[in-house]
Parts: sequence; C-alpha cells; structure tokens
Amino acid sequence: MKVRLLVSLIGFYLPVTFAAQNIETCEQLLDIPNRTRESYILTQDVHCNGFIQNKAIDFKGSLDGNGYRIIGLEIGYDDTSMGLFSTIYGGSVFNLGLDSIVINDSDRHSHVGLLAGSVGYDAVISDIEINTSSIRVTQGVSYGLGLLAGYVSKQSKLEGIRSDNSTIDAVDRSRYVGGLIGVLKNSSLNLASVDGNKINISHDLGSDVSVAGLIGNLIEKSVVSNVSIKNSTIMAASIYKGDGATFIGRMNKSRLVNGLSINNHMEFSDESVQWRPAIAVGKIYKEYKSIPTLENIRASNMKNLPWYNSDSDILTKDLKIIE
Repeated sequence: MKVRLLVSLIGFYLPVTFAAQNIETCEQLLDIPNRTRESYILTQDVHCNGFIQNKAIDFKGSLDGNGYRIIGLEIGYDDTSMGLFSTIYGGSVFNLGLDSIVINDSDRHSHVGLLAGSVGYDAVISDIEINTSSIRVTQGVSYGLGLLAGYVSKQSKLEGIRSDNSTIDAVDRSRYVGGLIGVLKNSSLNLASVDGNKINISHDLGSDVSVAGLIGNLIEKSVVSNVSIKNSTIMAASIYKGDGATFIGRMNKSRLVNGLSINNHMEFSDESVQWRPAIAVGKIYKEYKSIPTLENIRASNMKNLPWYNSDSDILTKDLKIIE
C-alpha cells in the first residue's frame, strides 16, 4: 500500500503538457482570446484578405508560425497599443511571416507595430519576417512606432528579425520612429536585417522626432548586434527638429555592435542646432559602461555625415566608410 501510494503521488504532481492549438484560418487567428497563456501553431499560410483585426489582445502565450505566413490582414482599433497583438507580455512569437499586413491609423496611440504595439516582461520574439507591409499614421504615435513593434522593454529578447520592401508614412507628432522598433528599452536585438524599406515623416506641428532605419530610440542598457540595412530610404527633409540616422535615432546608455549599412538614402534638413543627422546614431547621450558604444560599424559614404552627434566624447571602435 505504501508503494502504491507513493507512485500515485508522483503521478499526481507530474506537470501536464498541453498540445498547441492549430490555426488554419483567419477566423481562428482573430479568435485568440485576450490574456491567454495558451500555445498556438500555424499549420498553413493564413490568408486574411478582407479581414480586420479590430480588437486589442494582451498575448501572454506562445505562437509558433511553423514557417508559415499571415497574409493580407488589416489592423485597426482603439487602444493605447496597436498591432496584431496589442501587447505581448511574457509570451513568445517565433518562426512567423507577416506578408502584406496593413495599418491605416487615424487615431492617436502610444505604441504601434505590425506584430505588437508593446512587447515586455521577458518576451521572446524570434525569426520573424515582414514583407511588403505598411503602416500609415495621420494623427501621430505619442511614443513608439515601428514595423515590428512600437515599444519593447523589460529584458525582452528579439532575434532573427527581417523586414523587406515595407513602408512607414507618419507625421512628426510620432515621437520615435524606427524601421523595425520605435523604442528598445532594457532589451536586446540580435541578427536583424532591413532591405528596401521606406520611411517618410511629413511636417505637421514642428515636433521633435527621432527616426532611423532600425530603432528610433535605444535606451537603458539595451544592445543591438549583428544588424544590416540596405537599399532603404528615410525621407524627413521638412522636419527641422530631432535626430536621424541609418541605424538608431537616439541612444542612451546602450550599444550598437557589428552593423552594416549599404546603398541607403536619407534626406534630412540641413544640420542645425535643432536637427542632428548622422550615419550610425543621430544623438548619443551617455555611454554604456566602459566598453565601446559603437563597435565594428561599416557604412557606405553618406554626404560626409558624422558617425554620431554627442555633447561629449564617446568611446568607439572600428568605424569604417566603405565604397
């Protein structure tokens, strides 16, 4: 009896593993409930032409794209954060393609991105490919706007992110604009590439803007590594106040290491007290520890712009202009 009781108790305390729920249709995708911690897996490309994601979802579970794509979805609803998921907090999304996804936004939001408005609390986002997608903002985004995510924080990890032939059109009331991420705070981005993206920031109120091909604002011990940006364009010629660069608009106590910029085009206002254009980082405020803030950066010549702007000397290593 004692032996049988012990076996029964061991069996009782073994963790239960639940299979991921299959997603085959757009209806199933949009039916993912708010604040779920369940696991999901795509079993084929999910075609969403004619569908609108019109509800906020705080996603805490796991979504495995399984190498498939979400295609043709339109996103639009009234919430502080907006994307396929309004937030991804503590959850994970991986091995997923976003193809021909559209946000046409006429309301004011704090964070906007195609995958998620906001990402945080040790979330893991990996192996995501964005292709031929777009965000158009006419009322501004008060904090972070990016093709992948608007705001990423609290030790989240992003890896293997790619964006090709996608666009952002915004007004200068959008505070931080990045080709991938609006704001990256106390988090990391590794192995990311951009090819053929376009960012256009038009004049509206004369607001202060930080815009870049990868990240609008990189802050609080964040690290960006092994990234490239090619054949991409940033148009902000009518904006006269802010920071602009190929990689990062603004940086504070963070690092950029191993970056490559080839055949990119930027049109900014003439350099002035209020506008700070650069190759790598528009404005660096403080270094991160005693290691190089910028390291191993390669870039094709861009009108003799400085590598960065700063009020003090910044420790850098191995910055090179290439033909």
